[in-house]
Amino acid sequence: MCRSLMRIDGDDDCWFALEPLETDPMGRREVRAAVSFAGRGFAASNPSVWFGGDAIASFLAALRQLDADREGIATIETLTPTECMLNFHNSDRFGHLMLDVSITAAVGVKQSTCNLSFSFDSTSFPAIVNQMEAALVV
Repeated sequence: MCRSLMRIDGDDDCWFALEPLETDPMGRREVRAAVSFAGRGFAASNPSVWFGGDAIASFLAALRQLDADREGIATIETLTPTECMLNFHNSDRFGHLMLDVSITAAVGVKQSTCNLSFSFDSTSFPAIVNQMEAALVV
């Protein structure tokens, strides 16, 4: 798979990155990715999460709608609940946007979850939507 890392830089030195690693060999449009974020003294990563094909399609449609209307929410969660969740939403009536990210990583039987919310330059959102589509569409 030769897709590149996509990264969203936000306010206060916060960032989120998603690197597509492979697609499902069974043709179900699933994508395995590495995800990570950092900001405000927190950092989290999970080197291997799977996003389902139906969830990807719904998420991308919601992203396009959020870009057009600047109202609403676009959310995606991994096939294994809580491994990774992304939630783009408007933060005010002026069309400013935020990203909420949650990543859970397991080491043996122990799990650790970290959450981060940050705003970003809303004028970059069309490019973010295009990057997400390039990263997640099989």
